Amino acid sequence: MTVHILQQKQFANAKNKVQTELVHYYINLEEERRLWYFSASVCSHAREHYFTISQAEQLVRNLSNHYGIKRANIEAAIAFVPLGRYKTEENKLFRLRSKNMTNKSFEEQLYTLDLLMQQHLLEYRQALDLVLNILSNYPAARRVIT
Repeated sequence: MTVHILQQKQFANAKNKVQTELVHYYINLEEERRLWYFSASVCSHAREHYFTISQAEQLVRNLSNHYGIKRANIEAAIAFVPLGRYKTEENKLFRLRSKNMTNKSFEEQLYTLDLLMQQHLLEYRQALDLVLNILSNYPAARRVIT
C-alpha cells in the first residue's frame, strides 16, 4: 500500500512540475512575443522616419543610459558586424513629407520600453541592436551618447 501511495505522490509532483513548466513557457512566450513586436515596431518606425529627431534621441538616451551603451560599444559593434548591415553614411534620399509620430503613441512606446527594461526582457545585445538601428536612420542622434 505504501508503494502505491508513493507512486501517486510522485505522479502528482511530476504533474505539478509539468504544469508549472508549461505555465512558465507560455508566459515567457507571450513576453518574448511582446519584445519582438516592440523591436520590430521601433525598427520599422526608424526606417520610415516616423520619429522626430528629439524622439529618436530620447530613445537612444534611455537605452544607452539603462544598459551602459557607450560610443566605444557602438563603434565596435559597427566595426565587427559581419555583413556590414549598419552604414554610417547619411541617406542620399530627401523625404518631401515626413509622417511624424504623435506624442501619445511615442509615450506608449516609451512605456513599453520601460516595462521591458524593468522585467529584464530586453537584454544588452538587443538594446545595442535597437540603438544601432536608430542611429543608422538618425545619425544626428549620436550626440546624446557619451
